[in-house]
Amino acid sequence: MAYVQIARFVDLTEAQAAAAGLRASRIPVWLQNEHWGQTAFYMLFAIGGFGLWTPEEYAEAARAYVSSCRNVEREALDWTGHPRVLSGMPLAALGLFLAVTVGGIPAWALVAVRRKATVFTVIVLMLVVAMSLGLLWLMWRPLVVREY
Repeated sequence: MAYVQIARFVDLTEAQAAAAGLRASRIPVWLQNEHWGQTAFYMLFAIGGFGLWTPEEYAEAARAYVSSCRNVEREALDWTGHPRVLSGMPLAALGLFLAVTVGGIPAWALVAVRRKATVFTVIVLMLVVAMSLGLLWLMWRPLVVREY
């Protein structure tokens, strides 16, 4: 019983979902690089993604299943037609400018202010305050430390 590769995935979660669907259909499947991808996710492109392998006799049915799950309408991926595509550009440019010039503190504050009041907003604002205090401490410390 020889195994053949039926698909490759860049995202581990998508690969695991496809493998689970095939296993639920009683098709034996092997997910290549699954454990390595979980421990060393930064090596994803070096390992070539995640291969999905099945026995030859199940290959056609497995390919049909995976292709039916990957069927996406091209209009859904067209972000240029979104009504707010242009209104968000100035804010994105301001955030990029602040991140490049003075660091990430104002950019993170800008992200937090634009969102609704959630736990994420509170955490980001606490992070902004902590980064600001750390930056101030780093700038003030050389003035206080005296060498004898």
